[in-house]
Amino acid sequence: MENRAGRPVNDVQVAIRPVGGGPDFLQKVSTMDTGERKELALSEFRTSDKVSLNPMFIRPQQVTVTARDDQGT
Repeated sequence: MENRAGRPVNDVQVAIRPVGGGPDFLQKVSTMDTGERKELALSEFRTSDKVSLNPMFIRPQQVTVTARDDQGT
């Protein structure tokens, strides 16, 4: 992923919703500077129950990224 917000962002969370429902697989990144890029391995995504995303058995349906800037928006 890449920060194109034009300013640093905090509390970045990436959520992967699997096909067929079930809990989202999440990964959090504390901060990203302006223009910074990060690669996130699918194996590092976990549900709230600490279940790892295994791409051999789980197909992503939707990916959502949320973050806050230094102004809290």
